[in-house]
Amino acid sequence: MDSVDLNVLRSVLEWRRAGQRVTLYSVVQTWGSAPRPPGAMLALREDGMVIGSVSGGCIEDDLIARLHDGRLPQDGPPVQLVTYGVTREEAARFGLPCGGGDCLVGDVGDRRHQERHRPAAEKAVSSHCAGERLSQSLCAVVLAAGQGSRYRQAAGAGQDKLLASCQGRDRVVRPVIEQVLKNLPALLARRVLVTTPDRREVIALAEAYGCQVVLLDSPGMGDSLAAAVGACTDASGWLVLLGDMPFILPSSIESVARGLGERMIRVPVHDGAYGHPVAFGAAFGQALQGLSGDRGARPLFAAGQVVEVELADAGVLWDVDVPQALVFTG
Repeated sequence: MDSVDLNVLRSVLEWRRAGQRVTLYSVVQTWGSAPRPPGAMLALREDGMVIGSVSGGCIEDDLIARLHDGRLPQDGPPVQLVTYGVTREEAARFGLPCGGGDCLVGDVGDRRHQERHRPAAEKAVSSHCAGERLSQSLCAVVLAAGQGSRYRQAAGAGQDKLLASCQGRDRVVRPVIEQVLKNLPALLARRVLVTTPDRREVIALAEAYGCQVVLLDSPGMGDSLAAAVGACTDASGWLVLLGDMPFILPSSIESVARGLGERMIRVPVHDGAYGHPVAFGAAFGQALQGLSGDRGARPLFAAGQVVEVELADAGVLWDVDVPQALVFTG
């Protein structure tokens, strides 16, 4: 989330505390050449004051018109979805030459409605601001240098499991490594992916999802961890994900990442078993850089405060070791 959107949230909170009605619009999905990304925000105050932006100007006019025409939600659910540009006809009707996007509409309604929803609004602002701090400090590390020997034995020596197609939790078919990258929450803006130089498609996907790519000839997990942490030593912590675990929900990743302390290790637990991702606080940077070969980070658990994060998400245990594991049944 950029500073403009944070200012929108702060203004909304101030306006609501002052007793004014506010409608908050946030982009939740885009397609085509939409100029603003998901998460972009615009707030309309009841007197017509506007802050923020959800497009390059093509959608704002219609949102303002909704305010002036009395078409804002007064009754019913406080959150409503407004869609722009799904078809060419709609794009022409709304005058949207710059593409389309879904806008999430939240209206505080009248004063009683406002008082009822203010705690949730304040909690949301606090969560967003905490997430912004998280995105600026924690580094997501994706390990994708392993050779996947078990998978190759079953599928063929030339088959790379990271590029095998599978249907994600969102029912969209993508390569395994792209599912992993897609599941990274937007709050984790700092990302490092470690892979081997010969995996050109993996490298291209990683760069497309905003990762710094570290090339490594060794398939050892210890070598990968050391190289990744060495590429972002100034981070306040490292969230380690495996490139062959495509079914972890983004909400599970956020749950593990949040609240990470300097000497803390946060690990997801499902049905009594430890899974991934695992978050390491800043105090473990030197130890992580000291790993080598196939030696992973599990021995570090004895040196820190291990916080078990109970999750109902079976994806935190599901890795693609064999072709049959490409179908998630958790």
